[in-house]
Amino acid sequence: MKTIRIKSLKLTNFKGIRSLELNELSKETFIYGANAVGKTSVFDAFIWLLFGKDSTDRKSFEVQRLDLKNNVIPKLEVQVTSILHVDGERVELTRIMRQDWTKPKGSLIAVLKGNNTVYEWNGVPMKASEFSSKINAIVDENIFKMITSTTAFNSLHWLKQRDVLIDMAGNISDIEVLDAISNIENKSEVLKLTNVLNSSKSIDEYKKELNSKVLKSKKELQTLPTRIDEVERSKPVDLDFTKLKADLEIKTKAIESVNDKVSDKLKAQQADIDSQSVIQKEIHAIETEISNKKHEINQKASADFNESQNLPREIQRKIDAVDHEIKSNDSAISINNSKTSSYANQIGDLDKSIKDLRAQWEVENAKVFKMDDADCACPTCKRDFEASDIEDKKKDLQEHFTSNKNAKLKSITDRGQSLSGQKMTLENNLLELTKELGMLQESNKIAWEKRADLSEQLKASSTSKTQIEIYADLMNSEKLFFDSKTSDIATKRESLANRPKVDTSELKEELNRLNAERDEIKSQLQKEQQIEASNKRIAELSKEETQLAQSIADLEKELFTMEAFEKEKSTRIENSVNQRFKYVDFKLFETQINGGEVPTCKALIKGVPFSDANNASRINAGVDIINTLCQHYKVTAPIFIDNRESVSELIDTESQVVNLIVSKPDIELRVSDVPQTYEEYKLSKELQTA
Repeated sequence: MKTIRIKSLKLTNFKGIRSLELNELSKETFIYGANAVGKTSVFDAFIWLLFGKDSTDRKSFEVQRLDLKNNVIPKLEVQVTSILHVDGERVELTRIMRQDWTKPKGSLIAVLKGNNTVYEWNGVPMKASEFSSKINAIVDENIFKMITSTTAFNSLHWLKQRDVLIDMAGNISDIEVLDAISNIENKSEVLKLTNVLNSSKSIDEYKKELNSKVLKSKKELQTLPTRIDEVERSKPVDLDFTKLKADLEIKTKAIESVNDKVSDKLKAQQADIDSQSVIQKEIHAIETEISNKKHEINQKASADFNESQNLPREIQRKIDAVDHEIKSNDSAISINNSKTSSYANQIGDLDKSIKDLRAQWEVENAKVFKMDDADCACPTCKRDFEASDIEDKKKDLQEHFTSNKNAKLKSITDRGQSLSGQKMTLENNLLELTKELGMLQESNKIAWEKRADLSEQLKASSTSKTQIEIYADLMNSEKLFFDSKTSDIATKRESLANRPKVDTSELKEELNRLNAERDEIKSQLQKEQQIEASNKRIAELSKEETQLAQSIADLEKELFTMEAFEKEKSTRIENSVNQRFKYVDFKLFETQINGGEVPTCKALIKGVPFSDANNASRINAGVDIINTLCQHYKVTAPIFIDNRESVSELIDTESQVVNLIVSKPDIELRVSDVPQTYEEYKLSKELQTA
C-alpha cells in the first residue's frame, strides 16, 4: 500500500491568504477559522500545487490575491510549497506564478503581459510536462481526487461511479450465473444466451436487437386484422360466373356477324375508292405545279431586288468607313487638347520655379562676410583672444563663409539648369502637338467633305420598288397560268363531291352496342379473379398472423431468460461491491414496472440516498468510500474534510486527515494537531503566558 502524507504546506499570496505555514502535520490536523477566512483555500492550494486546479476540479479560477475592488493586486508572486512523504521518502514540491511585466518600446510605464508558472521538484526547476509526469508517477490524478475529498466520488457522473465500483467488484463468472438460472423449461434459451456471451456481440446489443424485433413484430401483428378486414371489404360480390361466360360467347358471335356485313359493304365500295384516288392524285399534281410556279416567281423577285440594292450597300459601306475615320480623328484631337493643356500648365509652373531660383541666387550672391564681436572671445570664459588669434579666427570664418556661399550658389544654379532643361523638353513637345493638331483638323475636314458627297450618291441610287412590289408584278404577269390551273382543280373536286357514298352507320351503331355489352360481361367476369386473389391474400395474412404471434412468444422467452441472467448477475455484482463497504451501500440496478433491470448508481446510507442524508452522514459515507477506494487502488493520500464541525465522531481511516472547521471567533486561520475549541485554545495560551 503506497502512503502519501503532507509534512508541511506553505502558502504565499494564494487567493485571500497573504502567508500561511503548516509545519509537522500529524496523521490528523485541525484547521479552524470563521467563514471566508481561507479554510477551503488550503485544500485548493494543495490541489493547485499538484494539478493546477482547485478542489472542485476547476482549471480556471482566481489564484492571485484581489484588492477591495476585486482587481488583481499587481506584482505579487503566488507560491505554494509542500513537503510530502511518499512511502517515507521526502519529496518537496513548489509551484510559483509570477506576473510578467514589460515596458513597451518607447514607453516609461510597464504593462502586464500575462503570468508565468515555475515548477520545482526537490529544489530543481523543471518544465510543466516533467512536473506533471512525476506527479502522475506517484498517483493518478483521477484517483487522487477521489481519495482526498469526501464529496469527490459522489460528484462524478453516475456512469463513472458505476464503472469504478464494477471494476472494484472484479469478474463475475457468466457460467456460474447461467448455471444458477438454468432449468428444464429454458434450456434452449440459456444455450442461445451462452452463444451470445461467447460471441463478439454484447448482451446489451443482443437485448436491444431482440426488443427491436419484438416491437417491430407487435406493430406488424396489430396491423394484420385491419389488413385482412380491408381485403375482405374490397372483395367483389359473388356472381353467376357460368351464366356470364355463356352470355359472353353469344355476344362474341353476334359481333362477328355484324363485322361480316360491314366487310361486304366496304368491298363493294373499294372500286369507287380506287377511282377517287386517281382524281386525288391529279389534283395533287396540279397543286404542286402551282406551288412550284409561285416559288420560282418568289426567287426571281428576290434576285431582282438584291441586284437593285448592291450599289446603295456599297455606298453605305464607304460612308461607315468615313464615319469611323471622323470618330478616330475626334478622339485624337481630344487627347491632343488634353496634353496641350497639361504641358502649358507644367511650363507655367517651371517658369515660376525658375524665377524663384533667380531671386534666391541674387539674395545669396549679395551676402558678404562680417565677423561678430562674440567670435573674438572665448565662449567659455568670455576672455578676448590675442590679436594674432583673432586674425587666424577671422581667416577661418571667412573661408568657411565663402565655401558655404559658393556651395549654395552652385546648388541653386544646378536646380535652375535642370528646370530649364525640363521646360525646353515640354516646349518642344507642345510644338509637336500643335503640328499634329493641324494635321488632324485638316484630315477631318476632308473626311466630312467626302461623306457629304457619298450621302448624295446614296440618295440618288435608292430604288423606288420593294421586294413585295416586284413579286406582285411578276405574279400579275402569270395570271392566265394560275387561273387555268385553279379552274382544273375546281372541276375535279366537283366530280368527287357528286359520287354516291356507302352508308355503314347503322351497322357501326349496332357493333358499338354489342361491343359495349361484351365489355360489361368481361368486366363482371374479372370479379371472379379478384375474389380468388382476395381469398388467397386473406389466407396468406392469416398464416402470417399465426407465425408472428409464435415469433413474438419465442423472442419474449429469450428476453425473459436474458432478464433473469441480468438480474442474477446484477445481484451478484451489487453484493460483491457492498461487501467492500462498512457504512455505505450502493444500488447498481433498478427494477422497472415490467420487471426489467436498468443500470443505475445510487449511494445509500442506511437506506437513505446520499443526497438526502445529513452532513455528518455524508462525510462519514465519503470517508468509507475513500477507505474502500484506497484498498482497491493500494494507495492512501491526505483527506481534506470541509465542515468537519458537523461530525461528532468520524469513522476510522488509514489516510491522513486535514479537518476544516468553522469557528466564528477565529478571524484568522488557526492550526492544531488535536481537537480544540477557541475557548480551550485561549485558555492554553493564557496558561502558557502565566
